[in-house]
Amino acid sequence: MISSALDLVARAMVSRRVRVEIGRGSRFRWRSLLSCRGGTLRIGEGSLVVPRRIDFDGPGGVVTVGCRTFVGSSQLVCRSAITIGDDVLV
Repeated sequence: MISSALDLVARAMVSRRVRVEIGRGSRFRWRSLLSCRGGTLRIGEGSLVVPRRIDFDGPGGVVTVGCRTFVGSSQLVCRSAITIGDDVLV
C-alpha cells in the first residue's frame, strides 16, 4: 500500500521531466527515475521493469525495453541509447 502510494507521487514528479511510454499490461517502478532531468523511456507490452535506478547522462538519451521483458534490481546509465529486446531477462 505504501509502496504504491510512493510510486504515484514519484510518477507525478517524474512525468514532468522524463518522457515515459508504457505498453499495455506492463508495470514500472517510477521511483527509479526520480533523479532524472531528461530522456525518454519506452517499455513494450507485458513487461515488468523494476530497476533500482535509471540515469540519463544526456537529455536526448533513450532507453527502450521490449515486450514480455523483465528488468530487475539493476542500474541503467544511458548517454545516447540503450535497447533491451523482446523476451529478455535482466
